[in-house]
Amino acid sequence: MRIIRGAVLILLLFLPAQATFNGFFLGAHLGGVLSNSKHTFTNNSGFSGRDTKDSIGFALGAHAGLFYELGRTEFILGLEVYYTKIFNTHKLDLRTGSRNFVGNVDVQHNFATGAAVMFGWAVNPKMKVYLRLGYEVNSYDFKYKNLMIGGPTETSVSKRVGRFAPGWGFKYRINKKWAAGFEHIFLFGKTIRPRKVEEIVDGSVRGFNYSATEQRFILKLTRVFHPGKPDEDD
Repeated sequence: MRIIRGAVLILLLFLPAQATFNGFFLGAHLGGVLSNSKHTFTNNSGFSGRDTKDSIGFALGAHAGLFYELGRTEFILGLEVYYTKIFNTHKLDLRTGSRNFVGNVDVQHNFATGAAVMFGWAVNPKMKVYLRLGYEVNSYDFKYKNLMIGGPTETSVSKRVGRFAPGWGFKYRINKKWAAGFEHIFLFGKTIRPRKVEEIVDGSVRGFNYSATEQRFILKLTRVFHPGKPDEDD
């Protein structure tokens, strides 16, 4: 948090008065989510079974930050914090290496909260395009059912994991107060262990591993505030 506050203060010190895209912004976003998820069940027999599924969901949330134009150049730096609520459930089976059914799991991706830095350029006075690199904390709920591996037949686990979230986007300046934009964000697969492979259940070592790649296609509506400038429409 100290690094983010310091970056904001530095940018504010150098905000020129006549920049087109300079200023704070506050907005809302929504869009679609495409995921490819993989769940692996491992036991002490040396075999593991895997199930892979694609799923479609949607997301909505809020974001805030600021953009800063680099002097008289067309290059732009930005900093953003955001919260995204995600509605996307992955339904997968648990199977052994020989494909025998031993249960199933519903994986709910709950939310992502994070921060991103952006670097881009102004195509014209109304449009800018940019690259982004985000880092976010993602929350997942795992609900296991119909388990046939010894022990309880149902169990629930919640996990949070940090993930990098690179992407690209563009923003169109409707007027001095409002801007609309689009972002494409990609999250690489990262392994989450709802149950560690080393855990012993009913005399056997059984583990659950989960990973998912995710793409988000986000529409953004943003209110822009220009420090030291009259808040008027074009």
